[in-house]
Amino acid sequence: MERTITAQQSSGRRTFILLAVIFFGPLLLAAVLFKYQLMPGGATNNGDLIKPPVELATAELPQMHDVGSIDSGDLLNVKWTLAYAGSGVCNEVCQQNLYHMQQIWTLTNRDMIRVQRAWFVTSEADDKRIKKVIRDNPSLKVLNVSGTELVGQFPNLAENAAKGSDRIYVIDPQGFMMLEWKPDLDPRDMLKDLKKLLRHSKTG
Repeated sequence: MERTITAQQSSGRRTFILLAVIFFGPLLLAAVLFKYQLMPGGATNNGDLIKPPVELATAELPQMHDVGSIDSGDLLNVKWTLAYAGSGVCNEVCQQNLYHMQQIWTLTNRDMIRVQRAWFVTSEADDKRIKKVIRDNPSLKVLNVSGTELVGQFPNLAENAAKGSDRIYVIDPQGFMMLEWKPDLDPRDMLKDLKKLLRHSKTG
């Protein structure tokens, strides 16, 4: 009788371990690959890693593309997010970044449902410009983050803006900002980075 119970317990432990490996294995693999920049064939990412990744604060954000507001945690803890943070005036660099985000998102093909795009408006909202951006960028989420903790979490935000070098940021489905792309980076290289992340992660 004791042998039967012991055998059942041993079988149960093996089943539990197997299920844990199946469930957590892809997540651990993605984390290791990203941390050490180990990609298939020895390739590395084209964007700049944010070390350590920044867990974005939660805040109730007014939606500028829709009525009402949304909790940033509810927004970010669902999909991979391509995010741009910058002034609502939206200069040429801003428009270029938003266009690149739309291109990249479209070219993910069947993985489009795993990715969303967001513009975090940090200041100086120009209503006419924002309305035009929303018309030109269907499904783009436009959120007012002015005066929130989120503004201070984007690396070198003011410095990059002063240099005309605003970035596109990649945020994972747990709300961690992990990667940034400079505006002069070829969108094809941005797409390669994103596809690697999507391929090696089952989240989002």
